[in-house]
Amino acid sequence: MSKSDLVSFQKKLSWIGLMFICTSVVLNEWVLTKTLSPDGILAIQTRGAIRFFNITFFILGFALVQIGKLVSSREGFHRLSQSYPRTLACLIGFLLTVTLVLCAEGMFYLNNYEKEDSVQETSWISIPSTAEERGFSENPSRRVQGQAIKDPLLGFKLPKNAQISDKIELEGQLIYNGTYTTDAYHRRVTPIDHLEQRSDFLLFFGCSMTFGLWVNDDETMPFYVAQYASHYRPYNYGVSGYGPHHMLAKLQSENIAEEINETHGIAIYTFIDHHIDRAIGRMGEHDASPFYTIDASDSLVRKGNFISGRPLLSLLYWGILRSQILKAYGVSFPPRIREDHIRLTARIIEESRNAFKKQFPSDEFYVLLYPGVKRGKEMIPYFERAGVKYLDYSSLIDWPQKGFTLEDKRHPTAKGHRTVAAQLVQDLGKFDIIKNNSQRKR
Repeated sequence: MSKSDLVSFQKKLSWIGLMFICTSVVLNEWVLTKTLSPDGILAIQTRGAIRFFNITFFILGFALVQIGKLVSSREGFHRLSQSYPRTLACLIGFLLTVTLVLCAEGMFYLNNYEKEDSVQETSWISIPSTAEERGFSENPSRRVQGQAIKDPLLGFKLPKNAQISDKIELEGQLIYNGTYTTDAYHRRVTPIDHLEQRSDFLLFFGCSMTFGLWVNDDETMPFYVAQYASHYRPYNYGVSGYGPHHMLAKLQSENIAEEINETHGIAIYTFIDHHIDRAIGRMGEHDASPFYTIDASDSLVRKGNFISGRPLLSLLYWGILRSQILKAYGVSFPPRIREDHIRLTARIIEESRNAFKKQFPSDEFYVLLYPGVKRGKEMIPYFERAGVKYLDYSSLIDWPQKGFTLEDKRHPTAKGHRTVAAQLVQDLGKFDIIKNNSQRKR
């Protein structure tokens, strides 16, 4: 290597080192908080990641500058290569690897951007001017983006007494433009008539299938069930993104009986395959959601949420999710659903049944295996051993099916909700639950 080559190499090392140092100084926690967080608050794993990269970049930059000084002459480079050959080789290899990875990330970012799903959703929530809700607003006009607000118990929930306007477009075509209504207990309102004759309750737990994403208040499954079962009053506790762990946290930590006017009735939990991913906190799920695990004594225990209960793993997931390469190949962790994941999910559902029985003089708790469910066969043996009642509707509708599912091929139309509701009421009637309870109140 000539002297001019050494000088050029030294300048490149020093320049790269200074760039690393400047990046660590400029992109600090304070700057990124002001830039990325409208409310001035960053999640725990985000702050940890920023600090980690700041320290790493600073140390790496400082080392490059110092190495650059050592190789400023042929003798210095020769001495360094003779004294620390492996270190120098590793450093050069590391720099080349980082450069290649960054270039690959950039190319995959452009590729992913072009393939981004063409679904566009805009929503806003009109809420009362109360101290509780105002804390989540982003401006004085009392609008908050999205459909949920933060909650220390559940991670997130619907705002109370709200009008949530939601507009969804797919490839430029308007799919839905409507309003969701919530009540004083953060539940979606189910409009019903003949309230005076509804002497028993129907509690519905679950996710967007229960909530009724992209259908009106009078097109949800709870609404249609109430139309077919005229002596039951429905309560919709479903929220988009929820899983069985949200239901259990709600039943364990709050006296839900105080939110229900009736004293006897039925609880329905709607299960879809993705609830397993949510219950185990798979990569990409909501980190602030309740975290349940089975301890050494085979007891189901809650350990805060997925951030506080497993901070290092959450930080790792946070970093992996930002890789455009892994995103392009659909890499997720854990890579597959194992038997212990099925067992944990079933155990959470079982404990939810137990918590329901403690609050109400009823053992009528049912798991509804929604149309299209494929892991029901794995869940059913656990339900049967625990005595959890279930309704297997996995084959009720060929899912997805035009007319029954929306254009996203995941969520049901009003017809889909009505079909499931009709089958549910029919089956509960076969078990003489609805019929007997109605006759008892006449």
